[in-house]
Amino acid sequence: MSKVGPADTKTTHDSPVADRAKYAPPNTPTSIFATPPAIKELFSKFPLRTYAANELPYRARRQKDDNVLYVFTTESGARMDSPSFNPGCLKWQTYLKFLDVPFHTAPSSNHASPTGSLPFLLSARSCAAIPSSKLDSWLKEKHAKETQDLSIQYQLHASLLSQPIRLAYLHALYLDEEAFKTVTAPLYIDPNSSHILVRASLGPSLRAAALDQLLASRSTFNSTSSIDLEGLYKDAEDAFEALSNLLGEKDWYSQTENSTKEEQQPGLLDASVFAYTHVVLRLFASLSVGSPGERLRTSITRCSNILEHHDRIARQYFHAPR
Repeated sequence: MSKVGPADTKTTHDSPVADRAKYAPPNTPTSIFATPPAIKELFSKFPLRTYAANELPYRARRQKDDNVLYVFTTESGARMDSPSFNPGCLKWQTYLKFLDVPFHTAPSSNHASPTGSLPFLLSARSCAAIPSSKLDSWLKEKHAKETQDLSIQYQLHASLLSQPIRLAYLHALYLDEEAFKTVTAPLYIDPNSSHILVRASLGPSLRAAALDQLLASRSTFNSTSSIDLEGLYKDAEDAFEALSNLLGEKDWYSQTENSTKEEQQPGLLDASVFAYTHVVLRLFASLSVGSPGERLRTSITRCSNILEHHDRIARQYFHAPR
C-alpha cells in the first residue's frame, strides 16, 4: 500500500460558499441567489401568467363620444348638470362649458382619483385619466378654441384666488365649527362612509390638512405666532375688491378694449372667479351672522359687478339663477 504524502493532507482555505458546495447534497443550489430546484420545477409546470387590466368601474363606462369630468358632486347634481360644490372642480367644469366641450360630470372622490385629487377627465378618445394640471394642454391639443389666459398676467390675478381667498375659504369651511357641522360634514365626510368610526376619523384628518395649509402661509400669522383671523379675512376682502376693480364695467375678465363682440367670451380667469363666488355664495348662505363663512360671503355681495358676473355665468352656462 502506498503511503500518503504531505501533499494529500494539505489544509485548504475554501470560501464559505465553496464549503457549502463541498458538503451539500445533490441538486442543492450553490448560491443564496439561486432558485431552489423544487421551486424551479414548480414554476416550470405552472408558469406565471399576466392577466389583462381590469375594466373601468361600471359608472365610469361612457358612450363613444362622451367625455366625463369626475368632480365633487352628488348623483342628482351630476344628472342635473349642477355646479360642483368644490372650487377646484367647478373651475374646470365651467371652463369646459365656455369652450363648448361636450362632457358630463360624475361624482367621485380624491381616493378614486389616479392622481389623488379631483377633478380628472376621462376623454372619449382615450381611457387615460387627464388630471387638472394637464387639462389646459389637452384642450389646446384636442379643440380648436384656445385660450391665452395662462399668461403672466393671468397668473398674477389668479394668485388673488389661490392665496388670500382660498386661505380664508379653507378656514371658514374646515375650522369653523358651525360650517363644519352643517356644510363640510354632509358634503365631504358623510358620503364617503356610513360607519361612525370612519366618519370620526375623516373629520380630524380634513381639519388637520386645512390647518397645515394655513400654517404653511406665514402671511396668516400675527405677532404671537397664531393665525391672525382678522388679517386673514381682511386679505380676502381686499382680494375680492381688487378683482372687482379689475373687472370694472366689463362682462368678462378676458375682454379687452379692442376685442370684437364675437371675441368677448369668458376665459379661465372668469371660470376661476366664478368657482369661488358660486361655492361661497351657495355653501355659506345659511350660516349665522358674524360667522367666518358669512363674512367671506359678504365680501362678495358688496362687490356688485362680481355678483353680476356670477349671475351671468350661472344663467348662461348652468341655466340656473344664483
